[in-house]
Amino acid sequence: MRNSESLKKTDRVMSIYISGNTAIEIEKEEPVKKVRRVKTIQKQREEGLKRQARKQAKRRATIVRNALVATAAVAFLSVVVLLLGSVITYNSLTKEISTLTSELETLTLQNDSVEYDIDSSVDLNTIIETATTELGMVKSTSSQIITYSDSESEYIEQVAAIPTK
Repeated sequence: MRNSESLKKTDRVMSIYISGNTAIEIEKEEPVKKVRRVKTIQKQREEGLKRQARKQAKRRATIVRNALVATAAVAFLSVVVLLLGSVITYNSLTKEISTLTSELETLTLQNDSVEYDIDSSVDLNTIIETATTELGMVKSTSSQIITYSDSESEYIEQVAAIPTK
């Protein structure tokens, strides 16, 4: 193998030597390649910067979108909590109204019962007996009763003594 490799190298050297008697011009590909490389590197950097800018814009857009979604969610939850609070308050007030209404009915029944007891405890015969025996009152006779009639049915203001027959 070494022989074949060395033959190839010598053939190439000889072909260069044989191809002409003038000096071989060495092509300067490296500066062109370097310029191309620099340009491609610059393009790659610019593209990389553009990609980074796009990524940052996407990140910002994502952050803004997420912030808006979070704000909307918080607002929605706040409204739901307020509505639930209102419903709970309404239910508790309705229950309290029902309780107070039943308590009012109970107290009204008790009041009617006590009023009936008071009315039933007042006996006219007992009152007449107490007035005549303890207080010395006498029952009026029909001769002592004077009736007075007036054409006006409104209230009467007594200006003079009531006439006797």
